Amino acid sequence: MAIHDIYSKRKKRMAGQLPDMYAYDEIPLALRNQIVFIADDIVEDIFGSHQSERVYDYISRTISREWGTPFLVSHGEVCDRDEEFKDAIRQVPGADSCLDIVELLVQIAQHHVDDERNNVTPRIKQLLARESPNKPSVMRESPQHLIRAAHEPDELFRL
Repeated sequence: MAIHDIYSKRKKRMAGQLPDMYAYDEIPLALRNQIVFIADDIVEDIFGSHQSERVYDYISRTISREWGTPFLVSHGEVCDRDEEFKDAIRQVPGADSCLDIVELLVQIAQHHVDDERNNVTPRIKQLLARESPNKPSVMRESPQHLIRAAHEPDELFRL
């Protein structure tokens, strides 16, 4: 089993340092809903509907293991992994846990795009390129940048 260096663990290691951006203890529900919509787009556009359940299952199992919980949410045993994923983004307490989930999705999406064996359209690859002439790749940025960018949809993905 791989050990992931998730956001909340790194943040705890860096305790005492001031962030170079605003820090939020809570993420408003409206923004969490926007994150769910963005996450749905990422999964559908990058992995396709035929792999979406595997992506949600992987994220659920990985984060649950890291947190030491059976599921991401208390009712996880009675819902599909995609619903568990979405409910977790909407319901987990504190910003750090939400960012753990978002960051893992972004990491596996970038890895999928970078792997030449995967059939990712040139358009998607161009949008997520490491060196874009106009902006840095959202996939290379921190999860806080992803949330900040959610307030500016034009700065995210134009898929």
